[in-house]
Amino acid sequence: MLHFSKEIYYKRRIAQPAFSLVKEFFAWSEVNAQLIAEAPGYGGAPIHITGNCRLDLLRPEFITFYDEEIKRLKDRFGDFILINSNFGVVNHVVPSEQKKQQKLGASRDKLDEINNIWRHRQRMFEMFLKLLAKLNQTFPNTCIVVRPHPSEDHAAWKRAAGGASQIHVLHEDSVIPWLLACKVMIHNSCSTGIEAFLLNRQSISFVPFKTSVGEVEFPDQLSCSATSETQLISIIKDRLSAKEPMPRSQQQLALADLLAASRTGPLASDQIADYALSSFLRHSGDRQALMPQLIGNFRSRWRQLNKTIGHFIPGSKSGKDHNKHRFPDVTTDEVIGKIHKLANCLNRFHDLECSQIKRNIFRINQQSRS
Repeated sequence: MLHFSKEIYYKRRIAQPAFSLVKEFFAWSEVNAQLIAEAPGYGGAPIHITGNCRLDLLRPEFITFYDEEIKRLKDRFGDFILINSNFGVVNHVVPSEQKKQQKLGASRDKLDEINNIWRHRQRMFEMFLKLLAKLNQTFPNTCIVVRPHPSEDHAAWKRAAGGASQIHVLHEDSVIPWLLACKVMIHNSCSTGIEAFLLNRQSISFVPFKTSVGEVEFPDQLSCSATSETQLISIIKDRLSAKEPMPRSQQQLALADLLAASRTGPLASDQIADYALSSFLRHSGDRQALMPQLIGNFRSRWRQLNKTIGHFIPGSKSGKDHNKHRFPDVTTDEVIGKIHKLANCLNRFHDLECSQIKRNIFRINQQSRS
């Protein structure tokens, strides 16, 4: 949904060999659809503006899905302040990956831009680390929860917390119940600013200094902006005592419509499933030539081998410690519990069963009718 610039997005997110094979593309929004249509190598495949399955979960009909989590968080932290961090590019849990991220997508003519982005994110990260002490001092009886990005190292945040008992650095479960349970959320250029807005929980974007690089504007435009610590603290005090969410402007609502399709009407997941089925039926007779199949199979197995080897190498992005950091274990009972919640929200999925195949991989199918 978010990117620093078109050029960097295309370098990081568009792989030409894969892009050339796309037969149908499902776009988050009009903005995303235009971005893809203008991408180098776009071959004219139909672009369907369906929204995204993640956006479905932000719709009003799913709010009760999170009731238990919201209650648990409120019982645990009270009226807490949430800081959502997205500084993985300068605070990556795998140090070698941080260096790769710094240069990822850089061409020679873009090196200066990439370096400026990295320096800006580093400076902003340091501002947020310092902010913790100020918030702790100003709100000594309020819990402050720092939720780092899944790729981030928690150690820097914990050092900044200085052992304060009311500051918690953790990453647990989906961000959605956290956004619904907190009293106020603070971020900078983070997609959670958009998610909060779609949940009618407008957030605060802390922007102590501006730059032409290193920020994505959409989350900040859908948030209440604070340009100094003094202004930020003033807004937090107001939100901690407020009973209602901050009002949303017509300009913000119009921007949200451009960024997130299918906020009402048919779910994005249903639309994608329908398109995917019809596409499968249309292209079921298509066959790839033998040699590309063999080459693709070899590359897939080679990649799998590299990841398997990396699993046992300390400090590797494919290492088991990093995988557990990003993807904590999920049990079959947890998946079944979420299916039951979906069934209650939508009055569907009452006849499904779930079995585990491998770690964090599950098969979900209709119950047999014998």
